Amino acid sequence: MRLISDNNRVYVGFTSNQSSNAHGIFALNPHSGSVIWQFRGIPPRSAVLADGYLYVDDGLGLLKLNPINGNRIWYSDYESAYGGLPIFYGYGHIYATHNGEIKILNAETGEIVHRFSPPDGSYFWLVTAAHGRIFAQSNRHLYAYAPWGHTEPIP
Repeated sequence: MRLISDNNRVYVGFTSNQSSNAHGIFALNPHSGSVIWQFRGIPPRSAVLADGYLYVDDGLGLLKLNPINGNRIWYSDYESAYGGLPIFYGYGHIYATHNGEIKILNAETGEIVHRFSPPDGSYFWLVTAAHGRIFAQSNRHLYAYAPWGHTEPIP
């Protein structure tokens, strides 16, 4: 996962082929490098810090952590094969590209509220939220959608 820096902390993820106990996400002091907290046992693939929480994709599901102390809020299983690409927070939901489709999760509860594939039968690779829309890139097109729960872009 990419490094995330915020609130005088740096969040970094580690994975290991040697031991699943070496997998984890760590909050570090950016000045001293000392560990503030650690959450072990998941191989972080991507993460986003948004709306006061740290969301971490481990390829099988999504984990919501308190970024201050590393406490687990919830874990939502994607209920499908291992996969995952970068996730993004937008307008109260997490948008996760996973095995070619987008899974939309309620950021408060972790519930998967919707999942969909590109209309042309290709695969979604990247997703982001901006300008009141959700932009999703497939291997053929760039799509713009209204955020989940809305019929039009948010002004």
